[in-house]
Amino acid sequence: MTTPAPTGEAVIKIRGITRTYGTGEVALQVLKGVDLDIHPGEVVALVGPSGSGKSTLLNTIGCLDRPTTGTYHLDGHDVSQLSRAGQAHMRLHFLGFVFQSVYLIGELSAIENVMLPMSYAGVPLAERRKRAVELLGRVGLDQRMDHRPNQLSGGQRQRVAIARALSMKPRVLLADEPTGALDSKTGEEVLALLYELHAETRLTMVIVTHDPRIAASTPRTVHLKDGLIHQDERRSVPHVA
Repeated sequence: MTTPAPTGEAVIKIRGITRTYGTGEVALQVLKGVDLDIHPGEVVALVGPSGSGKSTLLNTIGCLDRPTTGTYHLDGHDVSQLSRAGQAHMRLHFLGFVFQSVYLIGELSAIENVMLPMSYAGVPLAERRKRAVELLGRVGLDQRMDHRPNQLSGGQRQRVAIARALSMKPRVLLADEPTGALDSKTGEEVLALLYELHAETRLTMVIVTHDPRIAASTPRTVHLKDGLIHQDERRSVPHVA
């Protein structure tokens, strides 16, 4: 059974986005005119072969890259041509990121890694610590808060990264191959955690993945091919809804 398209204002609204790298004869057009709406609370997988444009699209959504042409509105804000400072502001206050390589700071403990984005935003120390303790408890690491990344397993490091991504209460969580560096069992546990958090918070999630199991588990899968959306598939997935 197909899940009906949501109604109301999209939190992510992309129109005619292109992205070209280089100029002249060496120019490479990676995105070729993408239109995409993602609504609050949706869980969307971006899939496609290497070179299809899915990572470039995620980088655009994440304000890590600017489109060459087209418009992009995030939570009603036109972010298509933001300055670097403007992009950084949107990343800090509207977006959370989970990467395959986690990118934790090795010299910091788990709780210090989770507190870091809040320190950039000027959140008072007491609130930073309180929020970090709550988040690490929620991801099952209440006994590992003072451990550094090299003292944690791969799955535990990814859980710290998820807690860090949620620390600024983002509108959208972007996950780039979040289980790609994990064994299958640990990957399933991390994915289950993401879906539990979605059920609790109704956080909008966009997941780039090569894993067909992840793509099949999301209520919406956007297939990219040659820089364009090839298929936009909706389905009923009871454990995510």
